[in-house]
Amino acid sequence: MVWRGYMYTFLLFVVAFVQSMMLHQYFHRCMVVGMRIRSSLVAAVYKKVGFVDLSFYYVGFSTLCSVLARVGLVAVVHRYLML
Repeated sequence: MVWRGYMYTFLLFVVAFVQSMMLHQYFHRCMVVGMRIRSSLVAAVYKKVGFVDLSFYYVGFSTLCSVLARVGLVAVVHRYLML
């Protein structure tokens, strides 16, 4: 009956290993999807604005919000930030 202890130990190791691999895959996919959403949002903002001007970066977040309000992307950014 000693073999049952070894079997339970082995099964516990296998289950923990499979769980770890599944969680790793899940987090990897979440990161990839998040980066795709972020890059598509940035591309949509630059496409809507029509030029790439990073001067708002040095001014502040309020200026960025006013630029986005002018081009009509506030709802998209707000929805993205609520994720």
